[in-house]
Amino acid sequence: MHRTRRAVGDLLLADRFHLALNPDATVDLWTCTALAEAVAAGAARADEQTLIIGDLLPDQQEDWAIMARERFLLLRVRALEHLCRRSIREHRPAEAVAAGAAAARLDPFRESVHRALIDAHLSDGDTAAAVRLYRCFRSRMCEELHLRAPSDREAWESTVNTAR
Repeated sequence: MHRTRRAVGDLLLADRFHLALNPDATVDLWTCTALAEAVAAGAARADEQTLIIGDLLPDQQEDWAIMARERFLLLRVRALEHLCRRSIREHRPAEAVAAGAAAARLDPFRESVHRALIDAHLSDGDTAAAVRLYRCFRSRMCEELHLRAPSDREAWESTVNTAR
């Protein structure tokens, strides 16, 4: 305990029976979690770089660490998706694309993130990028689910028939 205290200084409070973190200490996980929750609730602003920080305890493979890492990842993805949609509504397509792309990198199989990113490309007037992203996601999901990817014509006809 004495050696640990020398290494971290006043960040650690200890006596014979208790060990605690100094209440004045800041923890980046707590700060980022609070920011991500506020962004996801629409109560705060942040850029995508603030929410992309690395994984939580990447070398830990215990169940508690894996669950905490997944919870933290999901929170950041939701915040980035919200940031993407809000940027679209506020006519800031470049920010929307950046936030949507960041969310897609964090969770490449989340459909709602790809829908938001496609909307961001469309709001930026980049139809080709939106179509390219749609085709890439469709292909990846079909491969992952072991399904035959429909041809563009079949997909179009299905969309038209569903709209009727």
